Amino acid sequence: MGLFSSKKKTKVFTSVVRVIEDSQLPDSAKAGVLKAIVRDENISEHLVDAMTESIVFKAERMYEYAAKNYYYGVPKSTLITDIQGEGVVDQVLERILGKPITLDYCKFAPINSLHVGWMKLVEQYGYDEASNEITGLSAQHGTPVYLKDMVVVYSRATLNEAEPSALEKWGKSPSSGYTPERKFSFSFPLFGADFGRDVISESALTDSVLVKYVFVVPITEKINGLDVVREELREGQLSIPITGYDEEEDYYHVKYYYDTQTGRKAGYWLYEDGSGGYPEIDAIYRTDYDEIGDYFPIVYFRHDKQNRTLESLRDTHAFKSTQKVLKYLNMDFIDMAAAIHENPDIKDIEQAFMMFGVPADTENEVQLRYLFEYFNLLYYTSEGDYTLPGMLKGGGFDPWERKIGRAINIADAEFNMTLSYESIGKRRVAGTIGPVGSHAGGIEYEGITQEYQGLEGIEYIVIRTPYRYYRRQVNKTFYEEVSVFNPRLTYAIWRGKNYVAGAGNEALLIPLDRSLTGLFSMPDREVLYSRSLHFVFNTRITTKQKWYQSGWFKIVMIVVAIVLTILYPPGGAAMWAKIAAMGTAIYIAAIIVTVVVMQVVVSAVTKVVSKALGAEVAMVLAVIAIIWSGGRSLQAGLTAMQKLTADVLLSFATNLAKAAVNQYTTTAMDKYRSDLQEFDLMSDKLTKELEEIKQALDVSVDLDPFEFIAQEPMLIPAEKPDAFYQRTVHSGNIGITGLEAVRMYVDLSLKLPEFNDTVGDSSYDLG
Repeated sequence: MGLFSSKKKTKVFTSVVRVIEDSQLPDSAKAGVLKAIVRDENISEHLVDAMTESIVFKAERMYEYAAKNYYYGVPKSTLITDIQGEGVVDQVLERILGKPITLDYCKFAPINSLHVGWMKLVEQYGYDEASNEITGLSAQHGTPVYLKDMVVVYSRATLNEAEPSALEKWGKSPSSGYTPERKFSFSFPLFGADFGRDVISESALTDSVLVKYVFVVPITEKINGLDVVREELREGQLSIPITGYDEEEDYYHVKYYYDTQTGRKAGYWLYEDGSGGYPEIDAIYRTDYDEIGDYFPIVYFRHDKQNRTLESLRDTHAFKSTQKVLKYLNMDFIDMAAAIHENPDIKDIEQAFMMFGVPADTENEVQLRYLFEYFNLLYYTSEGDYTLPGMLKGGGFDPWERKIGRAINIADAEFNMTLSYESIGKRRVAGTIGPVGSHAGGIEYEGITQEYQGLEGIEYIVIRTPYRYYRRQVNKTFYEEVSVFNPRLTYAIWRGKNYVAGAGNEALLIPLDRSLTGLFSMPDREVLYSRSLHFVFNTRITTKQKWYQSGWFKIVMIVVAIVLTILYPPGGAAMWAKIAAMGTAIYIAAIIVTVVVMQVVVSAVTKVVSKALGAEVAMVLAVIAIIWSGGRSLQAGLTAMQKLTADVLLSFATNLAKAAVNQYTTTAMDKYRSDLQEFDLMSDKLTKELEEIKQALDVSVDLDPFEFIAQEPMLIPAEKPDAFYQRTVHSGNIGITGLEAVRMYVDLSLKLPEFNDTVGDSSYDLG
């Protein structure tokens, strides 16, 4: 790829929406009872019939079919903890180095700046942990150079947006090793007290690690005519930029030790998850360590940006089995796919599928009970205690009995997602959340205070880790709480590009585990299944990044300073005289670079000027600049650089005119968008009000009136008024009839069929 070429950048996103809205939720028990009462028939039989036709039995029949016949299969889940992941990483590193190693830490997290700083200090500057010497700098200074400290310089944006694990400090403290002024040093990394105070930079665009070092220089002095050598302690520092890493991806951060002929050495390693370099590491979250859970099939309407109901696919097993799976839910595969593909932005949808999953932020009682049961089971099957990070290590009070986190990968033949969490805790709390047996849920944050050196002094910033809690009232005075810290659902969308739904994201769906649904009654299971059915849309958008948006262009912008010295002599003239003295080629190259940079700067500046002054004023300035620059261009005796200045100004004027037109168009479009947005908001508000009114007025029940027409005529020809009155008004109290039906259940069940039960009622008085 050339210097001035563009590169592609891909972004992914996930959105979810319920298949069955609240107003359409079925109530099979209610419908069955009402049908029996209206027909004056056995309530129990209708109730059983209604429940067997509910979504619960339909979903179970769908699962039984999919487990044996579905093309994509039913999802299989695998479980892994940090301890199991360390074993795989250990094997890979030993194969790479060709010798045994001992892991100090292995952390799976977003890019951690301090770890990168350690890694580059070892690889690029020859740092030796045993002696604390930076051997590469020792060679430069001609004397041993020792590490004094390392601090991370964070941009304000990083602190506002970074995951808590990206700011943690692992391993030993940089200030704990030997230096000439620190001959006897002890380190207490477990308490985190001896890590240096990191710095906040208001102007930095990227993070960096500031390495501070010390060394001794011998100074010879004359004292009483004699040469006396004394040692002078000097300090220095270097900056290691943290660039070239994808902040949206997770990495394996590894520190290890290995033995050499000269002693024990420390090494650092970094690997991006899913990058393909080491398939066994990429497959850590997809390795069958332990199968858990039993999940319903995922139904695909679109995958790989392809409609799965195309005519060319309809003879395939994938199409036919998917169609069959949906029939169990009384859904039509082709019609549903057609409705989804009517979306005008469908070209950006990588996957569109339907799955059973419980939203982590639900407020429904039945779903809250499921989430409590689900994470309660995970807590009791967890192994290993969790150590609190940061300033809470060792000295903070932990109200939870915490267990280490784990990851549960759920995958079928087509797609995979990973549910993970940092840790999980459980406790019993004195208090009341509602009646005994009721449930509640919500989101809270665990705050860890860190000190940072800011521009105006020390700043105390609270790094907050979100956690979801689920509670159950066990008796009148206590409730139990299960807390899941930093829960995340990672959707593997496209070629290592993942979307991560965190604790506060509506896309955080906890897959519905069939092995737990047996704890619920049939009516509750119907609610659970109906509310858990979701459409999931994974979006992939690839855009081209212009060459001037890349990182190298920031370096080229330094040349702008050279341009300014040319425009404002005499300093610039002297500098360019020196450049010219170096040779014609260098002189011409400098002019070319200057032209390129000036053209780019002019293009950027004109947009800013046009936006600041407005389209009309910018157009006037453009006309004036064209006239002035034209006159300047015609003057005789201009030097090459003066001519360049005039050409650049002419370019400025031309671009300014274009920008003025663009600004006028942009302003008009912005006003149109604003009006359209205001209209959309008003439309959404009024539509919502209409929906609320419609729901308030909707008192219908889910009954088909045509089911009763064949049972008992609504109108009997030639029927006398007395007979009609007796048949309708005097038919008895329907509530009493219902109670009598329950009381007479056994008698009615044992009663043999009569003539009217088989042939029909012919006792109507037709006069």
